[in-house]
Amino acid sequence: MKTSPEIKEFRDRDVTMVYTYYDKDGKKTADFKITPDEYKAK
Repeated sequence: MKTSPEIKEFRDRDVTMVYTYYDKDGKKTADFKITPDEYKAK
């Protein structure tokens, strides 16, 4: 999150990232979000 070049543009724009995971049947199993304060913390 902090150093991945693939998401640098998101970090530069202070995007809150939301991840949602589903099981093989399409049922949501987990979700979480990472805010700029979290991924920019030292």
